[in-house]
Amino acid sequence: MNLKMAKEICDRQGLIIHIMVLVICPHCDNKTLLLDVSNDNAYCYHCQKNYKSIGEVLILENERWRRKHAKTVKEMEARKGVVQ
Repeated sequence: MNLKMAKEICDRQGLIIHIMVLVICPHCDNKTLLLDVSNDNAYCYHCQKNYKSIGEVLILENERWRRKHAKTVKEMEARKGVVQ
């Protein structure tokens, strides 16, 4: 079932949809971080880290992705400069 159908079911039943997603925690690197999309909360039940918002987790993940891929990004930027 997709999210649109779930939302429609909740609408028909007069329920408020509550979406929660399990992802990898940037602090402990375990797939135990529960994103509460409906309430904009994030809590890791392994390391018990409580994040201010899902936006905070996104910022941390963007930083981690940049560190992990820094060498590749630099190479691509260098090649782009040579091509132009």
